[in-house]
Amino acid sequence: MFDFIKTNYSQESNIILGGDFNCKLDSEDSEKSKEILEKSLVELKLLDLWKHFKGYEKGFTCYKNEKNPSRIDYIFLHNNLESSFLRMCLYKSPSLRGQKRLSDHYGISVSMNC
Repeated sequence: MFDFIKTNYSQESNIILGGDFNCKLDSEDSEKSKEILEKSLVELKLLDLWKHFKGYEKGFTCYKNEKNPSRIDYIFLHNNLESSFLRMCLYKSPSLRGQKRLSDHYGISVSMNC
């Protein structure tokens, strides 16, 4: 995905990229996927919105294991768009008629001034 972006977009493109990256950027562990993601974010000038604007507030997005939640879902924003950012929220997925939730991931909502 990052190679596609590097090949098809300029360094100054206004990129917003979000999804489940299955990678813990805030982990002390040294993993290849974390290294690749961090390097790509720097090369593409992308900000981790949650970390940039919420600082060290946890912002867990995955509760597959209730005792060990993680933040593996991200919204990355090109630094050109930083001043357009207004608000970011996490919300639980709904459950159907009292059943289990539709997902073990939280949704991420971002508001921007276009």
